[in-house]
Amino acid sequence: MNITKEKGSKWLSILVTLMMLLATFSMLLITTTPVVFANITNPTVSVYPTTAGIVDAEYTITFHVGSGGALRRGFSSISIVFPVDAAVAAGSIPGTVNDVAISGFGTPTSRNVQIITPVNVSNNEEVVVVLTAGITNPTTANDYNLTVWTSAEGINVKSENFTITGAAHSMNVTVQPTETVAGIEIAPAPAVTVVDALDNPVEGVEVTVSEADDYIFDDGTLTQTTDPDGIAVFDDLVINTAYIGYQLSFAANALGVDNVTSNIFNVTAAVTTALTIEVQPSTAVAGVVIAPAVQVKAVDSFGNGVAGLSIAASLKTGNGVLSGTTTRGTNATGVATFNDLSIDLIGVDKVLNFTSGSLYVTSNAFAIQAASVAVLTVEVQPSVAVAGVVIAPSVQVKTVDSFGNIITGLQINVTLQTGTGVLSGDVDKLTAVGTGIATFDDLSINLIGVNKVLRFTSGAVHVDSAIFTIITISASSYAVMDADYNGNTYTYIDVYFNTNVDNSTIQTTDFNLSIPGVTVTSFYNDGNTHLVTLKLSDKLTGGGPTITIAEGEIDDLLGNPIPSATLTINTYRINLSDGWNMFSLPADVSNIGIPTLLTSIWSNADRTTNILCYNASANTWKYYSVKTQSGTLTAIEPGKAYWIHMNASDTLIGNYSTVLHGTNPPPIVELTGHRWNMIGTWATYNQTANRNGGLSSLFDVLNDTSEILYKYTRSGGFIPIYGNSTTKMQPGDGFWLYLRTPNNGYYTLAEP
Repeated sequence: MNITKEKGSKWLSILVTLMMLLATFSMLLITTTPVVFANITNPTVSVYPTTAGIVDAEYTITFHVGSGGALRRGFSSISIVFPVDAAVAAGSIPGTVNDVAISGFGTPTSRNVQIITPVNVSNNEEVVVVLTAGITNPTTANDYNLTVWTSAEGINVKSENFTITGAAHSMNVTVQPTETVAGIEIAPAPAVTVVDALDNPVEGVEVTVSEADDYIFDDGTLTQTTDPDGIAVFDDLVINTAYIGYQLSFAANALGVDNVTSNIFNVTAAVTTALTIEVQPSTAVAGVVIAPAVQVKAVDSFGNGVAGLSIAASLKTGNGVLSGTTTRGTNATGVATFNDLSIDLIGVDKVLNFTSGSLYVTSNAFAIQAASVAVLTVEVQPSVAVAGVVIAPSVQVKTVDSFGNIITGLQINVTLQTGTGVLSGDVDKLTAVGTGIATFDDLSINLIGVNKVLRFTSGAVHVDSAIFTIITISASSYAVMDADYNGNTYTYIDVYFNTNVDNSTIQTTDFNLSIPGVTVTSFYNDGNTHLVTLKLSDKLTGGGPTITIAEGEIDDLLGNPIPSATLTINTYRINLSDGWNMFSLPADVSNIGIPTLLTSIWSNADRTTNILCYNASANTWKYYSVKTQSGTLTAIEPGKAYWIHMNASDTLIGNYSTVLHGTNPPPIVELTGHRWNMIGTWATYNQTANRNGGLSSLFDVLNDTSEILYKYTRSGGFIPIYGNSTTKMQPGDGFWLYLRTPNNGYYTLAEP
């Protein structure tokens, strides 16, 4: 024997016995405790639908609790017992108590639904219980009641009677249709009543009406549903055709219910006659008679033409004047013919209105088109333009007809009437909708001259523009010492033209320098570009020398000679973008005041921030306030880098002397070990960013890693560049250099 199992069963039996005794004691305590009940009012009951045997009918039970019948949310309960012929589903019964969702519990054997109250109910307060499913109506038509009690008022209270109807049995016409006017709702509204076998009204039955001779109604709701009184009302039926002897037929969507027909009734003609447009107005030309002639017919309610009626025509929508005989009389067939109407202004939204007394009818929308072209005018004349550059503002030509109507969709062609050269661009344009203007937005002429005239043509009509001039572009925008070539022995100058130049027309003698004895020895202009690089016979130190371009010796690619220009040769031109920029100056500017150095960008420099330079040896920042023009930073030194914040993009231009190679002693920048140092380059040419190039002076203190030198760009941020033989230390850029050694270093420019 399993002793442990036997002992467990014994204790379980004892525990069950104790729980049963406790439950019995609780019931005795409840039933023996004196309670004062105040009865609830007799509940009222509403059922939908009321038809016998309907499953999941909706029941609404309304009552007031008594003066001592308050209910507690979550503790008190409501019990409802349904009549014998009804059925209650087992388990969850959905619904609400005072609009709060509940889930009642149904007991089929006792037809009882018990609900735990989801809200607090005060003494004498109304309670509305709605059960939306789970209840099946009694199966027999009769009057019934149900009983209600609560845990606070334990006496069963019967409801007032509610009626369960039988299945639909018969239907009668209870409101007959009477004589009515065509086009007006039948009044009084026809109605039928559906009842069960005991003459109780049956709710929710669909009834459909039709004309007994299969006539189709012109308007109205043809299917209606019976209300709680069993009545279906057809309150919006309309018949437009006059006739003697109509009869309505009603069919119920219920098994065993016969169709019924109404009494015979008449529909009489409407008092008003009507206007119809027999021939609509069609597209016509401005000022020309609309053809074919517009025709309007007057008819009575039976469709018969009405003779001798006066009909007036007017322009309802669209601009213009309606001309011709605008009032006509109807002939024997009721037709008025308007055979001389015209409108002077164009448009696609024209609508005519025809009236006779209170009657009116409007035509379809139609278009009036422009008459033949009468006038071309140049609205925007061509202005002085550069050879090969689009003429701006765009030339515009307007077209109108003899009535002043603008003409849209018309093709205008342009040619060069006088003056030499080739007219390029789209020379055929259409006039735009709404404006009648053709816009020539890409015209250009390749050769210069003061006698240019354009001719604009449409068919046999043309107009000439005013005389205008085509000029050549200015020689150049600037010249700067070239940073891409070795400047140890020679100086290279970049001259930037405002247009691409024909390199076959360039000679070294086309350029003259302001420094005696220094000449141009050769030049580079690959691919006829706008940049010409000049090699000089000697070195320049900066300071703003000039170079002069000879008059008319160099041509642009259009064959126009470029005029003379004298340009200052800038030591450097550094492009600064909107936001923070890291820069250095490739010139000896230590003795130049910072405001003077920043003259070219002063208007766009941010006044709310400082120019910054990191002092690695002291681990501090030096600053210069652009706003107050003061601070711990007092000079811009060669070989060092700086931060500046710009409010807009600009170009920093300098005309100061460069630091020549071979200077004794050379400029030296002391760097701090185990720190980041800000450096630049003061050469006017690029050096590779490695210890064999720009950083060769730091050969002994640089470790062989690419993570020691960074260049900053606005688009790419910080970019490592050390050790890359193709990456240059560009003059004007700033760099972060990290010495991976505790020893300080001395940075000076490497000789090329």
